[in-house]
Amino acid sequence: MIRDQPSGTLYVSDDLNHRVMRYAESVNAGVLVAGGNGQGNGTNQLTNPIAIYFDLLSNSLIIANTGAHNIVRWRIGESNWTLIAGNLNALSGNSPSSFSFPYGLTVIDEFNFSPLSKHKEEPLQELLVFLVLLLLCYRVLCQ
Repeated sequence: MIRDQPSGTLYVSDDLNHRVMRYAESVNAGVLVAGGNGQGNGTNQLTNPIAIYFDLLSNSLIIANTGAHNIVRWRIGESNWTLIAGNLNALSGNSPSSFSFPYGLTVIDEFNFSPLSKHKEEPLQELLVFLVLLLLCYRVLCQ
């Protein structure tokens, strides 16, 4: 679950229903924003999305698509995700390019590393997300 601070919108990962829902402040009914097409490996499906992060700059969700062994970006209003890290074919593994049930997600909100980052924020965000996730998986696999 994550909250978009400026709007007060709450995003909730509904992992057993393989979807992410959005709840506006003071509204009880949610709106589907990602997944909702059954469990699966298609780019319009999620499989047990456990952790989510709302990226205000790109108006998208970064999702730990746990059952599909990958991390994906789902832009709000679109019907498909794009792969950030892991395997497109939902195969688990322990190589540097694969995950095995990623269940956590940490993203650092500040991207003002250099003047270059101000012009190319999205690629830097994806790289930073990948590095944080790689460190998380390394800690889980190596302990």
